[in-house]
Amino acid sequence: PLGASSAQQSSTEAAAMMSGEPGWGKHRSTLSCRVSVLLLSLLGLLGMPVARGDCGPPPLMTHSRPSSDEHSVSFPVGSRVTYVCIGDAIKIPGRTDVMECLPGARWSQLPEPCGRSCAAPTRLRFAALSKSDERINFFPVGANVSYVCRPGYENTSESSPTSTCLENLAWSEAAELCRRRSCGEPGPLPGGRMVPQTDFQFGAIVKVFCEGGYKLAGRNYIQCQLKGNDVAWSKLPTCESMASTMVMV
Repeated sequence: PLGASSAQQSSTEAAAMMSGEPGWGKHRSTLSCRVSVLLLSLLGLLGMPVARGDCGPPPLMTHSRPSSDEHSVSFPVGSRVTYVCIGDAIKIPGRTDVMECLPGARWSQLPEPCGRSCAAPTRLRFAALSKSDERINFFPVGANVSYVCRPGYENTSESSPTSTCLENLAWSEAAELCRRRSCGEPGPLPGGRMVPQTDFQFGAIVKVFCEGGYKLAGRNYIQCQLKGNDVAWSKLPTCESMASTMVMV
């Protein structure tokens, strides 16, 4: 059998080495090579990693560096390095921050794990951040966000308000492309009057007064408010004649 033959050959070579027989020298390199191959095979069978080479220091990044406890100059295969953000950079969501020394003495590919980001976009009185931009929590320099007009407001153009993250990590001012919807002029109020008569847009409040001889039934104001997808005045009070309510004695 092949195993018996190999064992017999190894025994013969070992005996020659011990006895110092001539010709042993020419077999020494062959035997050493076989021993090395055998050891590597055994390591593979046992599942033990075999280090080959050294990756050297990990590459430099613009907005991150290896953590302070990883300043070694030797990184054998299997070594891992964790990067931390520096300066005003923050971790980019969804990106790994670990780099590994791979077989062949090369570092694994690692996209920059950190970057500079603006804070949450500016909250606007007349518009709300778009649904797609609401889900984002990292805004690199140059990122654009869009807004949609809030309920009670209407767009004044075909474009939506937008804002850009600037180099100083501040948001550019969004154009006010949304205006308040109008409720129109309130209806007539018999026996009374309303002040002012200038602002009839969403959120406006108009005071109600009754003339002499009349008394107010209801609130003393009306307001332009949301009604479904549009706006409308709240219920108009009435001015009742005091003469009609007097009890005849």
